[in-house]
Amino acid sequence: MHESTKDVGTVTEQRHNRSFGVRIDGGNEVEATISATTARLMFRVVPGDRVVVLLSESQNGSASIIGHHRDDLTVSDVFEIERRGTAVFFNKDPDPWWPISSPKVKILKPNGNAITANANVELARKVPPGEVMALLFPKLTVNDIPVGSLIYRVQ
Repeated sequence: MHESTKDVGTVTEQRHNRSFGVRIDGGNEVEATISATTARLMFRVVPGDRVVVLLSESQNGSASIIGHHRDDLTVSDVFEIERRGTAVFFNKDPDPWWPISSPKVKILKPNGNAITANANVELARKVPPGEVMALLFPKLTVNDIPVGSLIYRVQ
């Protein structure tokens, strides 16, 4: 049985025969391949693209690109709520998969460091009237989640 994990990274270079350099968020750079079928379904992969990578722990660290990553949210505002934690707001409305009560997320800071944390999904009122989704992190501070960080759900 092969052990493998999914992670997200950024394509750094295109190499030979459907092979790419991919910098894993908060980690190392790996060489990842893409099958011909996946390549046809994904259109094209170019440096700078965010991709989902399947990392094989049992096959000498081999990696495969299995799709584009479109689920990250960029932090646009962060503040602390007394006795509740740190509230985080985003530059866009999240995709429908976010309405999960307590998702585990990965936070990629602008300096390249990454942390994993549990969050609570909250709805907040905004002006003009309406609601926006925010994530509340009971155990993190404003300094842990700088504006410009990318947040995505860990699966």
